[in-house]
Amino acid sequence: MKAAPPRATKRPLATIRVGLWGRLGSGNYGNDGTFEALVGFLQGHVPQAGLDCLCTGPEVVAARYGMPAADLHWDHGGHPGGRGPAGLPRRVLRIALGALVDGSRTVRWVSHHSMVIVPGTGILEGSLPVRPWQGPWVLFCLSLAGRLHRVPVVLLSVGASPIRGRLSRWLTVAATRMATHRTYRDEYSRDVMQQMGAGAAAADRVFPDMAFALPLPPALPDTGDTTVGVGVMAWYGANSDRRSREALHERYVSVIREFLTWLLTSGYQIRLFTGDDEDNAVAERLRADVLGQLPDADTRRIAFEPVSSLTDLMAQVSGVRIMVGARYHNVVCGLRCAVPTIATAYSDKHRVLMESFEQGAFCLDIRTLDAAALRDAFRELDQQRARSRAQLRRAATSASQDVFCQFQELAATLRVADGDGRPPDVP
Repeated sequence: MKAAPPRATKRPLATIRVGLWGRLGSGNYGNDGTFEALVGFLQGHVPQAGLDCLCTGPEVVAARYGMPAADLHWDHGGHPGGRGPAGLPRRVLRIALGALVDGSRTVRWVSHHSMVIVPGTGILEGSLPVRPWQGPWVLFCLSLAGRLHRVPVVLLSVGASPIRGRLSRWLTVAATRMATHRTYRDEYSRDVMQQMGAGAAAADRVFPDMAFALPLPPALPDTGDTTVGVGVMAWYGANSDRRSREALHERYVSVIREFLTWLLTSGYQIRLFTGDDEDNAVAERLRADVLGQLPDADTRRIAFEPVSSLTDLMAQVSGVRIMVGARYHNVVCGLRCAVPTIATAYSDKHRVLMESFEQGAFCLDIRTLDAAALRDAFRELDQQRARSRAQLRRAATSASQDVFCQFQELAATLRVADGDGRPPDVP
C-alpha cells in the first residue's frame, strides 16, 4: 500500500506559499539541478503556489528563477574571526552569533509558509567537510520551526551518509526525525538514517535523484567520436582527513593527470567537466599540466568550457564517447544521457547509484585510485559501449518516470491544500 503524501496546511488560494530551502545558487550544479527540476515542475503544474527560497545564493536564485530569495547564512566564512589561538575567542563569538541569527531567521521564515521543501541534495551527508553550526544547525532549526508553527517540512529525495561528528550527527538526526515527510534518493540513504537513529516510518520511501527529471538535450547518435569526458573535482577528503587534505588532493590530481596524458597520447580527445565552481581551478591546472608535458599536442584536443547549470553540463556530456566523473552529479549526468560512465567515487552514494544502473564494476574508489586501474576500466567499458548505452537508456527512462510520480503526488497535495480537489495532471 502506498503511503499518503505529506499533508499541507489548508489556507486560502492567495496565501498558499511553498518555501524551498537548501544549499542552492552557490555554484554547485548538482544541488541547483535538483532544485531546477522541482521548480520547473511546480511552476508548470501548480502555478497557484507561490514559491520563494531560503538559500546560500539568493541573488543567483532570484535572477535565474524569478522568485524571492533570502540568504540562509549570516556568515559564510568557514573559519570566522582570524587564525591562531589569539583569534579563538573572536571565532567562537562569531560562530555563536551566526548560529543565533541563522536560527532565528529560519524560524521566522518557516512561519510564513504553507509547506517547506528541502529539494534533494546530500543535505544529510557527512562524506564532505561540514561544520555543525552551518548546514546541520539550520536544518535542525527548520524542522523545529515546522513543528512549532505546524508547517509541514518535506525532505524530498535527499541523500545521506554516515556522519562522524557527534554534534553534526545529533542535529541532523533530530532534524530528520522532526520532518513531517521524507523520501530518500536511494535505499542506502534511508538505511543510514535509520542506523543513526532517525527512525524508519512507513512513509519513508525511495525515489531517484530529482536531476533525472531534467529534460534531456537533443539525442546525439553514437558516431564513434573519440572525445572522452573527464569530470574533475576539488577533492580534499572528508572532515576526518584534515591532516592529510593536501596530500589526498595532490595524489588525486596526479592520477588524473597521468590518465589524461594517456588519453591524448592514445589518440583520444578530452573534454573536462566540473560540478561546482570551486572545481574550475583544478580543471584549468590539469589542462595546463598536460599540455606542458605534451608541448606538441594540439590545444584543441583538451577542451574545458565552464558551465553554470546541470542542464548545460548535460548538453556537453551527451556528446562524449565515455564519461569519467568524480562529482556525484557528473555521474548522474552521464547516466541520464545514457553515456557509458566510470565513477571515481568519494562516497558510497556513487557505488549505490552505479549499482542501481548495473554499472557497479565501473565504480572506482577515489582514495585508492591509480591510473592503471582507470585505464583498464576505460578499455573494458569502451569495448561494450553499444550494449551499455542501450541498458543505460532503459534505466534512465525508468528513473525519470519514478521522479515524476513523486512530483505528481506532491502536486496533488498542494492542490488539495488550496481547496482544489482535482486529481493531478500527468506531465
